[in-house]
Amino acid sequence: MDIIELLRVQAERANALELRERRDYHAYLKARGDDSETLEEHVARYASLAWLGQPAVEHDLVRLQAICPVPLPAALLSFYRTAAGFRGGGRLQDAVIHAPADLLRASELPAGQWDALRSMGLVHMVLRAWGNDRFEFDPDSQEGLDRPSVDALNTNYAIIGWRVMDDGEAHEFLYFDRQGRFGRLFYHQDAFDELLADHLLPMVRQSRPAPGDFGTVLSEFIAAAGQPSSPG
Repeated sequence: MDIIELLRVQAERANALELRERRDYHAYLKARGDDSETLEEHVARYASLAWLGQPAVEHDLVRLQAICPVPLPAALLSFYRTAAGFRGGGRLQDAVIHAPADLLRASELPAGQWDALRSMGLVHMVLRAWGNDRFEFDPDSQEGLDRPSVDALNTNYAIIGWRVMDDGEAHEFLYFDRQGRFGRLFYHQDAFDELLADHLLPMVRQSRPAPGDFGTVLSEFIAAAGQPSSPG
């Protein structure tokens, strides 16, 4: 099964479960005498559905490279040209592969805005996942990464998506390096020291290349998103 078909199957499976739960709950509400919403209105308001995006516009891919310090791998560009993005919804831990158009819009927001994007560099994307407010990744705080480390991580690694875990206290990031290899990086907000020692410092020294190809790593990422919240 190719990666696009895998994402489509996972989205359909997740949506079937989500819609069944919404239908059951709506029926329960009606049985209690609450008919204030139709089923369609209830689903539109409460269902967290997965979806697979449309092909990216070629001009957006050219512009995307301008905000990505790392060369965009051929496998990723091929994915974008087929399905520019993916969102897993609540059944897949809000897993997301950001569409180029969404990243470009975020890069045009005013600096300092909570959802603004400075680049697709690893540190900049980690910060954006937390509303641009994680002191450990801000060199000015002097409580985490120093500026040379931030620059090295942003220059040599880029993030294309993540999944949300532990009620928002942790994320797993999907990243790639300058060799076009991909990996998954888990970070819990209360475990920065472990992240630094086990992953970030080896990455700064470029002694730890990303472990896999795009299809394999993305398949593992999506499979983990369908499991109970854990590093996978």
